[in-house]
Amino acid sequence: GQWKGNNVGYNALHKWVKRHLKKPIKCSDCKEIKKLDLANISQQYKRDLLDWEWLCRRCHMIKDGRLTKMINWNKRRDNDRTS
Repeated sequence: GQWKGNNVGYNALHKWVKRHLKKPIKCSDCKEIKKLDLANISQQYKRDLLDWEWLCRRCHMIKDGRLTKMINWNKRRDNDRTS
């Protein structure tokens, strides 16, 4: 019927992985006990449980490159305000 295989959408894929990949107590990277996000390793969003990990928000943002982008954006914004 409605099985889409690998053509599943972003949200549906996350739901599928959450059902099949046990959530640990600690971050897979820093090993600290924190609130965890489901993170895609390859950023290709494959239906492969080996391509997913549970990370704390900080480790997730570091691996995705979002933390660096946010820091750089804040620096540019601060520089624009002082100019």
